[in-house]
Amino acid sequence: MQLSLLPEGWFVSDEEKAIQLYNELQKELPKGHILYGKDVCVIAHREATDDILCQHKDDKARFTIIHLTWSGKEEKDTDYPYVECDGNFNDFLEYENRFLRER
Repeated sequence: MQLSLLPEGWFVSDEEKAIQLYNELQKELPKGHILYGKDVCVIAHREATDDILCQHKDDKARFTIIHLTWSGKEEKDTDYPYVECDGNFNDFLEYENRFLRER
């Protein structure tokens, strides 16, 4: 995976930004959510939509795009924070290509 291949609108998260976004994600995750209890790190973000790209630490080939709600608290519905895409890096790129075409 090369972060230089990030699609338009995505930015590599520096350590400070990654920690901030990770902390918000942890606040929002309810039990039963796909990422609840998963060891992930935030590697990139898209500021225009509050989306973050997480890489799974136990499966480095797996990536999940999450749309943060910025509620600052645990969500009640396990559909939130919303999972935009979950798969490998190519799945992420394909999802983003569709997203850009639809704009």
